[in-house]
Amino acid sequence: MVNTESDSLIRKLAQEAPDISQVEDDLDFNDVYVFISLDLTNSTKFKSEQPHLWKFVISAFYDVVFNAYGIGQYQSVLKNLPDEINVEFWKFVGDEVLLYVAVYDCSEIYKIVKSTDEAVKKIIGWIFEKVTEPYACQKKCSEKSSESFCSFYEANYSSCKIDDILQNSLGVKATVWLALCGKSIQARNIIYKKTSATGDDWFRSYNFDFLGPEIDEGFRIAKYAVKNRVVVSPFLANTLYTSADESNDLKTIVENHFAIVSYQRLKGIWSD
Repeated sequence: MVNTESDSLIRKLAQEAPDISQVEDDLDFNDVYVFISLDLTNSTKFKSEQPHLWKFVISAFYDVVFNAYGIGQYQSVLKNLPDEINVEFWKFVGDEVLLYVAVYDCSEIYKIVKSTDEAVKKIIGWIFEKVTEPYACQKKCSEKSSESFCSFYEANYSSCKIDDILQNSLGVKATVWLALCGKSIQARNIIYKKTSATGDDWFRSYNFDFLGPEIDEGFRIAKYAVKNRVVVSPFLANTLYTSADESNDLKTIVENHFAIVSYQRLKGIWSD
């Protein structure tokens, strides 16, 4: 059920975006989006120190994120993420996983932030379970290229050792931000989509991007994300804070769980 007061704020946020309801498109885009960035901390050092293990850890990280948010064939395992919130895969940037979700209600924004905080706290444990699952080594050995890893795994790793390595070497950091997006060139942030001349399904599904100042803002803020924490953009935080005036429950949540932890000058984003 959509809260009418929160819904009105979402509509107010989106009012500067053009009406795109009549534009035909295979991708059903709306106006207001939340973006999620999930990344591993210290992954470059980890790859140098664990030349065999890192490949399987990074692969597990991708699988775990998709599973957590219910992307593709997976069913979400995040207890704070309702089924009606449909998180989609955006793209990979190195080890970083980027997701997006159309939102219709301010309460959904908070649920996305809360579920991302839950994911940040659980991902390393889920990676450990994935890497050390029963018969994992034998499964990896089904490919010839993995045989060297299997012998290394059996000779050098135990479950306890892998757990220590993951807990001491890696962490997860997350950034969540909000942007208004439209298909029109007049929109502040645009949804760029290039169609395939051949009509290939894979091309139509993945060859799109979000571009604009609020998109850039999110990536800039992500540089200040820290291990085991969720950083949110000022626009998102202000949206929740504004809507909190219309909901006592949300106001309590904002006051108890959100805090300004530092001030940073983002040249070119919030003026010079």
